[in-house]
Amino acid sequence: MGNFSKGNLLDFSVTVNEKPAYLLPRTEHAKIYAKFLKVQASEASLSLDSDLKQFLEWIFAFTNADWQRVWGDARRSRYSSAEERDEMVLRYLLEQGIKRYTPGVPSSDDVRDWSVRIAPIRDIVSYSVGANIDSASQNPLLALPKVPFASGVDEGDIADLLDRLVKLVKDADQLSLSKTPAGEAAKRLVAAYAGYGSYWDALVECDAPLDEPFMIKTQEKRGLHLAEPGETVQNGLVRGSNWAWRKASSQLVVVGDAKSNHVNVRVADPNVELYAKGVRILNERYEKHDRGPDFQTATPELLSFYYSAQREGGRPHRVWLNLPLRTSLSGSTSRWVILLMTSTALVAFASFLFHWFNAGVNRTIGAGDVAVILVPSAIAASLLLVRESSTLNAEITKRWTVVTGFILLALWVFTMLMYGANKVDWGGGNKMRSSMPLVELVAVERVVR
Repeated sequence: MGNFSKGNLLDFSVTVNEKPAYLLPRTEHAKIYAKFLKVQASEASLSLDSDLKQFLEWIFAFTNADWQRVWGDARRSRYSSAEERDEMVLRYLLEQGIKRYTPGVPSSDDVRDWSVRIAPIRDIVSYSVGANIDSASQNPLLALPKVPFASGVDEGDIADLLDRLVKLVKDADQLSLSKTPAGEAAKRLVAAYAGYGSYWDALVECDAPLDEPFMIKTQEKRGLHLAEPGETVQNGLVRGSNWAWRKASSQLVVVGDAKSNHVNVRVADPNVELYAKGVRILNERYEKHDRGPDFQTATPELLSFYYSAQREGGRPHRVWLNLPLRTSLSGSTSRWVILLMTSTALVAFASFLFHWFNAGVNRTIGAGDVAVILVPSAIAASLLLVRESSTLNAEITKRWTVVTGFILLALWVFTMLMYGANKVDWGGGNKMRSSMPLVELVAVERVVR
């Protein structure tokens, strides 16, 4: 019914012929995926035995919650070294264990040896669909704790299983270069193996009329992912900085699963618009490719494009959309007004500092200076606080808002400190205020006497 990134689905629904359909369990998905690879291997004359087929089922059924707890969100970035990667895998295997592993627990030497053996698979998968540290296809060691081995196994048995998997994927990758039916089957095998580690094809149970046309509809909600395509957690990299000056949303969409795929991206927020000139369509490795869409139009409110199966040179199965966002003209107007008010206060403050350092011992701030600093600051602060802003617009302008608010607060604090230190010249008010207590004290003493 559709291809989705592995993870939680928000408000997902699917209907077939206007009737609800029901997703198959995750393990059933994995079994069907493994059967598909078995068929492709047979057509390509490659060896895929029952033990390897069962291993593939657990690779495709892998869930990353336990692995994420070991790796940790703070360190979810590209592996800095092979040693660090092997250390995290060892911790994961020690916590989860390997069923019927006769040595008891794997050693660091075992993990290092297994990691070297699967290096060709990591390279093939990373090139095919991009690096993803949560993909068991890229790192089959992650699926070992889930495999229900029928009898006792040792490090040699696991090494043999990994070698057979590596041979299958390597042979298929080499055979996929040939323009033969076997090469086409091998190409599908490699694409399916690499893709099913990071994505899944939704399979549903439903009743469909086979003698008449019918409609299939899928619906889901996605997070905005305000980061570059290669900086999302979903793809094994840390999320982009939330404090970047320019914000862009990245979305992965399928454009190669039908005769023609039409994609429309609309901005419903009136305070936000697309930066049309900065829109990019990238491949799964986050690179710009020559196979662009058959038609594309981009405006501040809408991005629309489509791919067709008749396109010469083929088309990608998935593409990344990099969508730069910015505030609309109406939203930018209030920002420029606030910036003008804040700049006025800063200019007055800078002028005062210049005269203050050249005033010698008598360093005071006049009432006019206070008014020029505080009045624009008060207006800017009121506009900053009361202006209407959506959640998305607030996220896009967060850095600008925080910097402006900090400057306004600093100006107010400076003025209050000067007032508290009696450094504000009110045109004689200071002398009267300082002499009044003495006059009152003398008057009271005279009355008592």
